[in-house]
Formats: sequence, C-alpha cells, structure tokens
Amino acid sequence: MLAIEQLDMTALAELAVAITAVLDSRTHRRKYLGEEILVKGSLSKALHLPDIQRRLQSSREEKRQQGRDELARLWQSLSPATRDAVITQLGWYDPHQLDWDDPRSNRRPVLTPTKDKP
Repeated sequence: MLAIEQLDMTALAELAVAITAVLDSRTHRRKYLGEEILVKGSLSKALHLPDIQRRLQSSREEKRQQGRDELARLWQSLSPATRDAVITQLGWYDPHQLDWDDPRSNRRPVLTPTKDKP
C-alpha cells in the first residue's frame, strides 16, 4: 500500500501526473448526430487534479500541504485497479515483493521514499 505521507514533493508531483495520465487515457462512447463516437476522458479535470498539481508545485508550504492532503484523499478514493495502473505507469515497485531471481532488485524507487527535508 502506498503511504502518501511518506512521499516527498517530487514523488507526489510525479504521482499526480501519473494519475492524470491514467484517468485521461480512458474513453467513453457518446452518440452524436445518431452516430457513436469515442470521447476522451476528462475525469482528471472533474477531480481537480490540475489544481492539486498546481498546489504541490507552490512555493508556499501551506499550499503544498493542502495539495498533499487533497492528493491523499483522492488516492484513497481510487479503485485498486486504478491505483495499480498508476503505480505501473510510474514504474514503481516494492523490491521486497520481487522474486529472488528478478534482475530489477533496487534499481527503481521504492513505494515509500523518505520525507521532505525542510
């Protein structure tokens, strides 16, 4: 399980971008003039992800904390399949869950990086 509180601001920004990419890659069918068309998803805008990304990149600590809290609430509301898709999009994995013979070992970030340094 990904602990949002343990991620630094860089990792949080990457997470927000990956959530946006996963949600925007979805499509749905709509009838337009009697014809079915595929429409690009806009769930990230409905969930205010651009605002959260802007807060995470703010120079003010209180805005960054507000963005972190909003992202944590959003992350908890996502389905397990969507969470897995986001983690796959980022390329993150827990090295402790790998097989002994897996060549990846510790080459990519662990799911719980260290906290921000003031």
